[in-house]
Amino acid sequence: MNILDLADKTCLMSACNKQQKNVIQLLLETGSANPNNLDIIQLLVNDGAQNTKDIDGRSPLMKAAIDDWSSIVEYLISQTNICSTSECIEALELLGVARCTRDLQTEAFHYLFRAMKMRFEDQSAPPIHKMVLAPVEAYANHVECQTIDELERLGHNLDALRMETLVVVERLLGTKSAVLYDGLHKIGHFYLIEVKYDRC
Repeated sequence: MNILDLADKTCLMSACNKQQKNVIQLLLETGSANPNNLDIIQLLVNDGAQNTKDIDGRSPLMKAAIDDWSSIVEYLISQTNICSTSECIEALELLGVARCTRDLQTEAFHYLFRAMKMRFEDQSAPPIHKMVLAPVEAYANHVECQTIDELERLGHNLDALRMETLVVVERLLGTKSAVLYDGLHKIGHFYLIEVKYDRC
């Protein structure tokens, strides 16, 4: 429940404070608590919660990015003790995807650019490279950017940015991902509105 008690706490907040992990799990699983609440996430992290992947291979950080909960993503990637650099990069890329499917290209590019910069930030270690996927005709044979320069060359090329995000989703979540299907649907809808029927 998201109803506040006399101390202005929800059931989930109280369960976190009392370290009642079974209650926390039950509230989250039954949908009785909204996980899109930074205060709750902070309580969970302070209680020792980890960025552990579920049976589908998705971590809380990935789920927050997929659902476009940027404040939670920003908080979790600041927690270097629970999120690796690779996990942070993937989360920023998924935020970029989420913003692109909402037709927020500037924000999409911003997150993709931050992720790309992180791949090359640690001068004492080799860059964190992406797995390159084979070009797909449905994505206009777009090959995902591998460097900051390549990403910058996308510039304000809306079509290339859209294709970039679809390739990112396929690399991170696979071809059978509902996120990919949703992205294809939304981007196809944008092309329909723009009367670019050949791209739909």
